Amino acid sequence: LSGVEVGVEPLRHYPYADLCFHVIGYVGEITCDEMKEDTSYALGDYMGKMGLERYYDRILRGIHGIEYAEVDARGKAVGAVVEKRTVPPVAGVDIKTTLDIALTESVGVFLEEFERAACICIDPRSGAVLVLYSKPGFDPNLFIHGLSAQQWNGLINDPEAPMYNRVTMSCYPPGSTYKPFVALAALDSRMITVEKRFDPCFGTYRLGRRNFNCWKKHGSLNLHGALVNS
Repeated sequence: LSGVEVGVEPLRHYPYADLCFHVIGYVGEITCDEMKEDTSYALGDYMGKMGLERYYDRILRGIHGIEYAEVDARGKAVGAVVEKRTVPPVAGVDIKTTLDIALTESVGVFLEEFERAACICIDPRSGAVLVLYSKPGFDPNLFIHGLSAQQWNGLINDPEAPMYNRVTMSCYPPGSTYKPFVALAALDSRMITVEKRFDPCFGTYRLGRRNFNCWKKHGSLNLHGALVNS
């Protein structure tokens, strides 16, 4: 058809959408308000809205190219502008994460019976994040072509809060699994020894204005006894 030009443009695809949604994030078409904040974007551009997509958006998106064309009074292209040299586009940088998809799938299977859950696995040798899993999630592929107002309202008003990252956006008190690390640090710095006995436990401990109750009165314990009874 006259005046119609068919073109191709790349679109994101997330193959492990439900497992990695909260850490990978998603992209969406830029809004007018976002364009005012960053003038390097153009109308119709896609930008990262959440997760790694948002954090690394500047290096992922690359740089637009420019092609100059001469047009007639009706806007029909009649040829290239020889005085203007075409500016080739620059591809964005590829990013490789440390996420282990097989391990993430195993976590997903393990947490199937729970409606809401969070899990993070880190390699202690390097600090690499192997799993960052939050449940429930959402398929970011639905954002690629845009959501209807009804879909978006249903998503943000969902009582299960699938957009909420329970790993990074929630605060959890450390559990007893943290105590061996404190003990190891104390031993390594020689603040205590294995034989050292601690102040006796009378069944309660006052911190500030609150009393924290133990499950019984333990008396004085050494390090092994403290870990066993904790």
